[in-house]
Amino acid sequence: MCCKNLVRRVQCRLKFLKIKRDSIVMQLRDEIAQLIQHGHDDIAFSRVEKLFQDQSLLAAYDLLQHYCEFIIIHFPYIRKHKDCPNDINEAVSTLIFAASWCGDLPELQKIRKLFGERYGHKFAKAAVELCPGTLVNSQVMCNFLMFELAFYPIYLYKHTSTS
Repeated sequence: MCCKNLVRRVQCRLKFLKIKRDSIVMQLRDEIAQLIQHGHDDIAFSRVEKLFQDQSLLAAYDLLQHYCEFIIIHFPYIRKHKDCPNDINEAVSTLIFAASWCGDLPELQKIRKLFGERYGHKFAKAAVELCPGTLVNSQVMCNFLMFELAFYPIYLYKHTSTS
């Protein structure tokens, strides 16, 4: 499948995921407001953490949507040239990085492979591993890490309480 078509499929899936996550965020906000009104501040506080995670993921999806659009606009350049100017590098590196974090976007794995073939597997590996000099968008990186780290205390609790 053509890279441009894959990027368009990612855009469609992102649109769906954003609608779904936006609905979750609105529902959480309403739930938090009701919990506070009824004096359940502790429960509301735990829901605020989930709200923050979901908002972080929504922000990451917005940025990925932007980078997909950028790649589609610059696809004629990408197709004709082997070099990777910084603006294109940032978009491509960010999508490659996101492939490791977004199980909901399986097309990103194919995009990662195609861009790895185009710019070299070292380029793709550097983006995934966040090696110095990569241009992965720091906001996308932080949003995914924030979402992932939110589950780390649960993981620690489950694995230390069974020992």
